[in-house]
Amino acid sequence: MLSKVWAAKLGLRAGMPIAMGAFDAHYGAVGSGVRAGTLVKIIGTSTCDCAVASAKEKVQDVPGSAGS
Repeated sequence: MLSKVWAAKLGLRAGMPIAMGAFDAHYGAVGSGVRAGTLVKIIGTSTCDCAVASAKEKVQDVPGSAGS
């Protein structure tokens, strides 16, 4: 919801819904219950392998993969 502060700055009504964008595969991974130590395969507008790791740990690069 739009805060009173930003509503005043933008000349809009406070409390109105705010939409945000994201990649469908990332939402699919969250919806499937991805967590540290798991890999999920998401098939939709693209096919993606998604995994998460703690930001506190160094993760080895995997040749042939990309993304963050």
